[in-house]
Amino acid sequence: MRGHVVLLAVSALAALAAGCAFSVEPDRSPGAEADAEHQDPSNDDPGDRPADPSDPGQDWPGDAPAPTEPVIPDACAVLAAELTTLARDFVDALADDQVPGGVFGVIVDDCLFTYAVGADREGAPIDGATRFQMASVSKLFAALTANSLVEDGLLDKHAPVSSIVAVNDRAPYDDAFTLDSLLAHRASYPDWFVSDDGSQLDRAPFFNAHANEPLWAPPGEVFVYNNQGYALAGRVLEIAGGASYAELVQTRVLDPLGLSDTRLGTTLDPTELHSAAGASGMPSSFTLFGSDDPFYRSEIYEPMGGVWSSARDMVTLGKAIIERDPRLLSSASIDDLTESRGPSSGKGTDYAQGLMVLGDIWTHDGATGGFLTELTMVPSRGVVLAVMVDADWSFPYPFAYGAIDLLAPGLDYGTFPPTTPAAHWAGEYTDDVIFGRVVITADGDNLTLSFPDADVGPGVPTTMTAELVGDDTYYGPF
Repeated sequence: MRGHVVLLAVSALAALAAGCAFSVEPDRSPGAEADAEHQDPSNDDPGDRPADPSDPGQDWPGDAPAPTEPVIPDACAVLAAELTTLARDFVDALADDQVPGGVFGVIVDDCLFTYAVGADREGAPIDGATRFQMASVSKLFAALTANSLVEDGLLDKHAPVSSIVAVNDRAPYDDAFTLDSLLAHRASYPDWFVSDDGSQLDRAPFFNAHANEPLWAPPGEVFVYNNQGYALAGRVLEIAGGASYAELVQTRVLDPLGLSDTRLGTTLDPTELHSAAGASGMPSSFTLFGSDDPFYRSEIYEPMGGVWSSARDMVTLGKAIIERDPRLLSSASIDDLTESRGPSSGKGTDYAQGLMVLGDIWTHDGATGGFLTELTMVPSRGVVLAVMVDADWSFPYPFAYGAIDLLAPGLDYGTFPPTTPAAHWAGEYTDDVIFGRVVITADGDNLTLSFPDADVGPGVPTTMTAELVGDDTYYGPF
């Protein structure tokens, strides 16, 4: 197992107290499952592929075109000044952090506007139709597809998952988890398995081989962000729907809304034009990942992060959700999709299904090798914003926040409780599944974790320091 960055948030500490481990993941190539939510800059996890500073890395496919003046569509004329400001701010934000390229899209009522910087995989200018690897924003597509199957009577989200697919959905606890709890990251299904070497990338044999994995905590008790749980959800959907996961998303989400730029990993043609290349590492030395990457095209990654989409498709999807477009789902199903299932690991942020809820905002972001993405909706204002960049070392959060504030001023962002003192988390916890005893001590604002009973493989430390990087959010190498 290579070095990983571990997110240790309040939910993870609660999970330890309930008898579960916090999230680390098997070493897959290229390690894209290190994708993790990052609701604010303090939670930014660009993945587990830091470039070797001694390696000169790869060259970009071509010279990036110079930024152009934005072209304002007639339907956006009333917002011309705001959109011109956003375009210039976007150029500045990417230049400041040496991000080679990106795109943002906006829908406000009938105005659809996109603006892009940089070059795609073939060296052509990025535009509103260029496909980016969407990472965890892909989870929204799984949640939408699940609710579509529920509407058609093909699936019961509240039934034990073992009634649909042969996996352990309760032991060593009493109550079973459901698809509803999987989609809300509250199933306590393991996010990694000690026995998983990362070589099996097809869903059916993967879950057949891991049918009896013990849960990390009692279902429903804690929020633990779970990529593997979404992979399992994809398996549930294809069994219930009688078709492959990619086919279900295509027929139930993409085709009804005419999202012609969007592809699923297993159906993506890597030779097709208009896809971005993602730079992983640092501005001076990076590795490029693109649509030909085998992990990004795998079944196991598809429900958790495997969507490739454009800015114009993503804001069109967001508009359909906030307007409760019946081609997608009924209004009642949209209500269910966006209803909070409880707090997430982001301070002041709840999680619904495939979406985080932050006051008046519905949002999700994604991080994986070479790509950082975000989709944000403000249903009360008719505003949708999609932002995608083709590097994993910096996401333009100030730009994204500023764009929402400019287009939808005066929003309610909800309540943010104060940061809990580090000493509050000090003590001894027990993980019955993997780590055994976990001893946590406070060191100023940071935490030191020791695992005196752990034996999970060579190179895994028995002590680590977790640094406070945000409200009740800690990072440490594992």
